[in-house]
Amino acid sequence: MSQVNRAIFSLSLLLISPLATAKPWKSGEILTNESFRYGAFEARMKGSLGSGAISAFYLLKDGSWEPGQEWQELDFEILGKEANLLQSQVMLPGAPRTESNVFHRTEKTLSKDFNVYRMEWTPDSLSFYFNGELLRKETDPDTYAKFLDPKRVEDMRLRFSLWVGFSNWSGILNPEAQPTPFYVDWVKVYSYESKSQSFALSWEDQFDSLDASRWNKAQWTFEYAVNDFTAEQVSIEDGVLKIEFAPQ
Repeated sequence: MSQVNRAIFSLSLLLISPLATAKPWKSGEILTNESFRYGAFEARMKGSLGSGAISAFYLLKDGSWEPGQEWQELDFEILGKEANLLQSQVMLPGAPRTESNVFHRTEKTLSKDFNVYRMEWTPDSLSFYFNGELLRKETDPDTYAKFLDPKRVEDMRLRFSLWVGFSNWSGILNPEAQPTPFYVDWVKVYSYESKSQSFALSWEDQFDSLDASRWNKAQWTFEYAVNDFTAEQVSIEDGVLKIEFAPQ
C-alpha cells in the first residue's frame, strides 16, 4: 500500500518567530497546552488539496528549533500536491536535525475522505497507522534513542497545522488555485501503561467547540512556510475543526 522513499528533505524547519512583518498568506495551527511523554495519538482527518499544501498532525518538543537543543518530532503529513500521498516523519537531533521520512501512497483520496491516522510512541517503538493498517514501525534503539531511551526522551505537544510551502517537495503554490481547508473530525489521546505495555484513553475531543483550556492557537511563522499562522484561520464548523489557507 505504500511507496517508500527515505531520502532526506528540508521539510518543516520550525524556526518559529513572532509575526513582525506579515507574509502575503495566512493559515492556522493549534497545539495542546498539555505535553506528553509516550502514548498513542489518533485523529480522523481530511487533508487539504492543492499544490504546496501540507496538512500536519504531529508532536514536537518545545524549543527544538533553538540553538543547542536536541530536535524531537513525530509527524503525519498529507501532501496536497497529489490526491493520495502522505508521509510519516521522524526528526532526530543533528545539525540542527536529521530527518527520517517515508512516503506512503494510499488507495484513498486524502482530501475527499476522512481517514484515521494514529501514531504510537513507546520506549520500544515508533509506529504509524492509517485506517488501522500499520504503515511503518521503527525499533532501532540507537538510531531512535532520542525517542526510545527514557534518559534522553523529552515531552512533546500535539499539533494540527495547515501550512503551504513553495518547493519540489511540497509543490509550488498556485495563487489562482489555493489549497482547500484541512478538517479534523476528532482526536483521541492515550497514555502508555508500561507495566501492561498497553494504551489507555486519556481524553478525546469531538470538536463541538474549541476548548481553550486544552488548545492554543498559533501566532507565528517559520522559514519554509509562505504563510503566517493566525488565530482567525482556525474555526469549528458543524463539529469539525477547520483550518483555512487564504490571502492576508
